[in-house]
Amino acid sequence: LDGFGKLVRDIRITRSLLLYDMAKTLGISPAELSSIETGKVDIPDWFIPALKENYNIGDTCAHSLHVLADQRRK
Repeated sequence: LDGFGKLVRDIRITRSLLLYDMAKTLGISPAELSSIETGKVDIPDWFIPALKENYNIGDTCAHSLHVLADQRRK
């Protein structure tokens, strides 16, 4: 996992959520969430705002996710 995937996984685990639970809340399949975490697919534009809205991750964490997403895209 890269930094983005690790942070998404940390958000999920610190909230005691299974991959299935977070995926259901975000409206995607567990396989798609796993692929986002592991970097197998591109990060959808809606993904970070959805995390912020559904899990109250805060501006600092959201900023970190944006920075890590930019690093992954390069």
